[in-house]
Amino acid sequence: MRIGLLFLAALLSVGCGDKDDDSGDAISDRDGDGFTDDDCDDSDPNVNPLATEECDEIDNNCDGRVDEPETVSQLIWYSDLDGDGYGTTDSVLESCEQPFGYASEQGDCDDQDATSFPGAVEICGDQKDNDCNGAVDDGC
Repeated sequence: MRIGLLFLAALLSVGCGDKDDDSGDAISDRDGDGFTDDDCDDSDPNVNPLATEECDEIDNNCDGRVDEPETVSQLIWYSDLDGDGYGTTDSVLESCEQPFGYASEQGDCDDQDATSFPGAVEICGDQKDNDCNGAVDDGC
């Protein structure tokens, strides 16, 4: 009787597969990214041990950490003192989140004046380069 129970237990344990395998036959790669045992999200082909870490609150490279600064493709932010949406390279930060007082666009020629930024309408007679093209009151 004891041998019969051991045999039955052995039969039941054969073919159970791993946690990523729904079929019970072999290790699967459900997302088709080429990773099985070390894939921390087998439903997303962009998440695997060789993936680049992104600013997305996901552990893209399966190292157990999310958006780690030494590997993430972080966004670059430029100091924007006048709040016009354009900053300067005087102070640059890399971060997943936009810091207060920073803009994603650079090229502001006068970061103390919110009417001067790349592409702004030139204000005639103000003796300023409003559109940041290097010419004062051009087109007036």
